[in-house]
Amino acid sequence: AGLIEGVLAHEVGHHIEIHGLTPMVNKIFFGDPVTKEGGVYGKYNDEGEIVPNKEFSDLRDSYLKKLSDDDSINPADADRYQGKEGQQLFVSELFAEQVRDYLLTGKIKVTQSQKRLSVHPLRRC
Repeated sequence: AGLIEGVLAHEVGHHIEIHGLTPMVNKIFFGDPVTKEGGVYGKYNDEGEIVPNKEFSDLRDSYLKKLSDDDSINPADADRYQGKEGQQLFVSELFAEQVRDYLLTGKIKVTQSQKRLSVHPLRRC
């Protein structure tokens, strides 16, 4: 697939998420704040804050490094991905990339956390 197809598939992922799936994506990725059941990429603590696991942190760090290494990206835009608000922005990008991969290949890539939990966000949609 070409660049245009990849970008469009990624944006379809954002469209899917923002039209009603954000709570489901958050629950699959981070679990349930009420039951304290963990998700693929972390869990909620007693204060109701998300505590990401190592896999999520590694993915986010890699993403942030790519942003900071790209001279075409305004540093202020990259800074938006810091802190708690940035964490949610990254969740959105991560989900959109998983949708992109599925739309372009027809296959679902499964991470180590997903294998352990026998879950994948696209299998729940």
